[in-house]
Amino acid sequence: MSKKITIAIRSHINIESIKDLLDSASRGAKYWTDSECLGYESKIALIFNHRAIEIEDLENNRKLYRLNLAGIKKGLTVMAKKEPRHFADFLKEDYDETTGDVFLQCCLFGEVIYG
Repeated sequence: MSKKITIAIRSHINIESIKDLLDSASRGAKYWTDSECLGYESKIALIFNHRAIEIEDLENNRKLYRLNLAGIKKGLTVMAKKEPRHFADFLKEDYDETTGDVFLQCCLFGEVIYG
């Protein structure tokens, strides 16, 4: 049995990269949410101006979740810890709609529960 160590690495992530990932989420998460609002620059600008946008979970009694900057930071951390393959794809700028979907679920739920 091999022993493991845990480390924490601070990263600086470009806002434009996050916006692009949210745009990917607007298409990747449409099977469970009304995420098309994430594809609009005007909606995303609200988040980075310290406001929130509402995301409706169509699979869970149309429950509303609020996505804000704190949720984005949490989502990136969760994705790095629980979904490292997707996080690595994001850092390499080799992501797609699935990566965006995983990211959005990490932001809203703290884990991937759909798909």
